[in-house]
Order: sequence, then C-alpha cells, then structure tokens
Amino acid sequence: MVIVMSLDDYLEKGKAYFVQKDYTKVIETLQMVVEFDPKSATAWKLMGASFAELGKYKMAFKCYQNSLEFNPQDSATWYNMGVAYERLNDLGNAIKSYKEALKIDPELEDAWINIGEAYRELGQFSQSINGYKKAVDINPKDEVIWYNMGCVYDKLGKYKKAINCYQTAVKINPEFVPGFTNMAADYIELGEFDNAIECYQKAGEIDPKYVNTLENLKPLTEN
Repeated sequence: MVIVMSLDDYLEKGKAYFVQKDYTKVIETLQMVVEFDPKSATAWKLMGASFAELGKYKMAFKCYQNSLEFNPQDSATWYNMGVAYERLNDLGNAIKSYKEALKIDPELEDAWINIGEAYRELGQFSQSINGYKKAVDINPKDEVIWYNMGCVYDKLGKYKKAINCYQTAVKINPEFVPGFTNMAADYIELGEFDNAIECYQKAGEIDPKYVNTLENLKPLTEN
C-alpha cells in the first residue's frame, strides 16, 4: 500500500526536524511545501529560521520576507528578520524590523533589548537607553539589561546613573561580577576610592583574579 503524504504532513514533518535541530532536513522538507503552496507563511518562516541557524542569513532574510507577505502580523517573523539584518550588519533595517515586531507585540522584550544594542552600536546612546528602559519595564529582574544600560550611561559620562544601573544589577544577582567591576571603575571616575575598593572586594570574593586590582587601589585611599 502506498501512503501519500499531504502538505500538512510535510509541514508537520518539517516542524519535527526543526525540534530535532536537523535544519538541512527542515529546508529540504519545506521546500516541497512551498513548491505546491507558496503562500504557506509557516513553511517560509521555519525555512528562514533554519537558514539562520545554518548561518545563511541572506537566504533566511528572503524566506522571512516571503512569510511576511502572507502573514504580516507575525511579530516573531519581524523579530527574526531583524536578527538576520543584524547578522548582515544592517543595523538600520534591523531596528526597523524590531519596531514592526513591537507594533504587533509591544511586550516583546528581546526586540527592545536588540534595539538598545543596535542603537548602542550606532553610537546613538539616548535611543539605546530608551530601548533598555522599555526592556526593564517588561522584565525588571534581568541583571544583564541593567548592566548594558549602565554601560551606555558610561559612554555618556553619566557615572552616577551608570552606578544606579549596576547597583540594581548586583541586587538582582549578587554574583554578577561585571556589575561590581564597572561600578568600581565609575567610583574611581568620581574620586570615590573607598566605594571603588568595596566593589572590588566584593568582586574578589566572587572571582579571585580581582584581588590584585584591589591591592593596586589601596594606596589611593592612603594619600
């Protein structure tokens, strides 16, 4: 008996391959789907994600475009297209794609984070901070977002605001060494050496490699 698979069967098979991380098989399987049903937004989306996993971002981008042609209200596909643009170093279009995703789902935390990162790479620090602020409004318990926002405030020379961000980061995760070390560097910029030493002490308790830095700082408080 010959078993004939429907397009839905092939689509489900492609999804199963994706879960198994066999991305080449996903593409091979779903190419058959779009050959007979070129309006299958799901097939194009999964193919795009598979090409992206294989590092073929130009191919991923084309698949996402096809997917959005038939389902323009899919925030995840807009987000994924933004990631593909980033991988192609097209930050302007990456930001536009993330903003399209956010029109559909304003609570898409990763899109706000990536907007913050992209603007940071472009040197547009105020917009970067706005992106991070939106992200922490959604998820205030992510120490990395607070840390990244602190780094941008450092770029602007706003050390006190940066310190506030780092303090929040280490309050969320007391083992987060970069928060302590960046805070220490900012206290040095402000001439608050005792606070800097305290931060390095905490960093050294977590990671002993910072003990030497602490020893180098101590003479500053003795002058």
